[in-house]
Amino acid sequence: MNITSFRTANLNDVAALVQLVNSAYHPEPGIGSWTDESRFVLGTRTSEQALGKLLEEDDSVVLLGLHEDAIVACVHVEKSNNHAHIGMLAVKPVLQCAGLGKQMLAQAEAYAGSYFNVEKCVLIVIELRDELIAFYLRRGYHKTGRLIDYAELCGDTCDAKIDGLQFTVLEKLI
Repeated sequence: MNITSFRTANLNDVAALVQLVNSAYHPEPGIGSWTDESRFVLGTRTSEQALGKLLEEDDSVVLLGLHEDAIVACVHVEKSNNHAHIGMLAVKPVLQCAGLGKQMLAQAEAYAGSYFNVEKCVLIVIELRDELIAFYLRRGYHKTGRLIDYAELCGDTCDAKIDGLQFTVLEKLI
């Protein structure tokens, strides 16, 4: 299966996006998800309020990957100084491992270059997510050596299950 079209999300998409992102990052028990972070972090990945805020911010978009008219994937792209931050890459769990994540990442990078006129993309990934880091390394990202404490980035909104949980920063010139 391929993504048949892309578009930017709007406020009408918020409920569907919350369901997609939370099912990808914190799936129901018994449902496998390649992006499952629930063994590291409690709670849900996002909320309607948080997604609505992302959609209203300047230099911030959520790109949608559609198969026909159905939302099957998303990614957040935000301009920050001289680079674009890419995050919240999510694919519907039953469609993971079919190449949709690669398509969304490529679309996010192209959008960052074309619309935000940046030459570098930055990702922040939980340091213990070896398989996810390897995915990004295969796509040309490299580790910067910079680590960020989980609590520093998430504050009171997230609850780590592991003491000392950190993010690693990845970069790629586009």
